[in-house]
Amino acid sequence: RDSRGVERLLLAVAAGLITFSALQLGPLTASRPAPDRSPRQVNVDSGQVDLTESTGLELPVAHVAAWVDPLNGTCRPVNSYVFVKTHKTGGSTLANVLHRRTWKHQLKPVLPKNLVNMGWPNRLTPKSVLKGPSTVAVKGDVLTGHLVFDDVARAATARMVPKGRYLTILRDPITRLLSAFKYYGIARMVTRGLAKRVASGTASTTLAPLPVSDPAAAVRQFAARAAEYMSLSPEINPVGRPNVTLVHALVKDSMAFDLGFTSTYSVALDVDAARWTSLVELEVQRAAEKFDLVLINEYWDESMVLLRRAFCWELDDVVYTSLKAAAALSRGPPAAKPSRGSQLQRSLPPETLRDLNKLVELDTALYRHFNRTFWQRIAAEVGFDEEVAALRRRVSEVQAQCATYKVGIDLGRTAPHVCQQHSWENVKFSCELAKQWGQLPQGHQCKECVFGSECGDGRRTSRNLPRYTLQHAP
Repeated sequence: RDSRGVERLLLAVAAGLITFSALQLGPLTASRPAPDRSPRQVNVDSGQVDLTESTGLELPVAHVAAWVDPLNGTCRPVNSYVFVKTHKTGGSTLANVLHRRTWKHQLKPVLPKNLVNMGWPNRLTPKSVLKGPSTVAVKGDVLTGHLVFDDVARAATARMVPKGRYLTILRDPITRLLSAFKYYGIARMVTRGLAKRVASGTASTTLAPLPVSDPAAAVRQFAARAAEYMSLSPEINPVGRPNVTLVHALVKDSMAFDLGFTSTYSVALDVDAARWTSLVELEVQRAAEKFDLVLINEYWDESMVLLRRAFCWELDDVVYTSLKAAAALSRGPPAAKPSRGSQLQRSLPPETLRDLNKLVELDTALYRHFNRTFWQRIAAEVGFDEEVAALRRRVSEVQAQCATYKVGIDLGRTAPHVCQQHSWENVKFSCELAKQWGQLPQGHQCKECVFGSECGDGRRTSRNLPRYTLQHAP
């Protein structure tokens, strides 16, 4: 009799568990939703920071509560990483996500000496690194910055961040080129160079100034004679790349330049096809061996979820919001809008796009390879699309929470700490990390630039985006 009573009790408990599971999981035969493969149009050209740290502000979690983390204690979080920034790919946004986690978990940063570039566009050297009052070689947990990631830099970063995992981000090469063309003022840069050459009598008489006020016309004119125009900007001559100018580094195969490609990166536009193909394949393979994770700008939300899973982080670690869209936050979450590059691209004729494609052949090979492996990696994941949807809800919640505070300098002074970090550009975040770890050089301070003035590194402030610089203390 006792055994039958126990048996009935176990059956009752089992029935209750099945009922509970059905309520939580829904019908077992429910079809899996179709994957959402469309990129979420967000402006990720500039720095962004985390708004999810709980200090000073409680953020809603009700909408995300139904989402179950598939990792759930099955892996160990990665707390040491090296991020090689590429230009105009959303690298500042991603850097700020990484800075936020560095701050939150009190990880030791290895910072650029000028808080921006790790020696770029030249090679990484010991002088490129911020050492603070100490002259001892720096070692840490996290390194983020613009650097030429050749074999020398790979060996140096391995010494500075010995346990680091390596990641970078790529963007559609033509869209990236056009975004850089506008953002860095390439038309103005080469036109000034042309004026100097004309004054010295060394310029071609058939080369005309670029129309600075008309970006589409400037790109058309530039693309038709790209090699000549690129030669007009200041030469940087990095090791292994003779006759390279600043415009070369920002425009021609710029992502390949940043990732340290030496055997294929050339200022020449005409290379033997067979040799070129074999060299490109070799360099792409070397890049694949260098990096643990390569993200894709056009699929930003998918990239953030893939980062979270690959590094075993929490969902809040990869929540982001646009710094460049900060001016719109007082009116609510920023509306989706095309980037500079995509807007300009639609206005260009086919012959100009063909000329531009010649400038990004190596970048295109890189992008195609890593875009393919990006989706192959996602295809092996379980519940990935549901997590992307959860991240998007979380981003909307965070933006709505911080939208009530004034943007710009006021946001940095009056808002709760979690929303203050929203206004921190990369240099500001690096300054704060340097202060946290006592890495500021003796007699220096992080100073907010006055509106309308230059920061000392050529960057000019605006009303909505305060900028910071490292200066000698008065």
